[in-house]
Amino acid sequence: MKISRTLEQGIRYIYPDTTLEESLKDMVSSEIKRKLLSFEVIDAQYKRKYKMEFEGFYKNKIEDKTPSFDEEEDYFNWEMAVTGIKELTKELKNLTAEI
Repeated sequence: MKISRTLEQGIRYIYPDTTLEESLKDMVSSEIKRKLLSFEVIDAQYKRKYKMEFEGFYKNKIEDKTPSFDEEEDYFNWEMAVTGIKELTKELKNLTAEI
């Protein structure tokens, strides 16, 4: 991979004792963890609001029902968070397996 000299200098400044590849893996890992945390916060907010897990919310409020506008909006936002948690956890596991 070819990167600019300025970018490489910035990476080496932040990670002086690692290879470029190790530095990039660490940066990607940190970003995945940051995004994962934001999805976990959203998930926790909806769990607290509805006093149930996402699957229970879907069965009780969405599946074969006519949800309110707010419930439907919450469903889409909560589904995005739950899906994001699953996908990012998988990506983090794959990345850390290589480290």
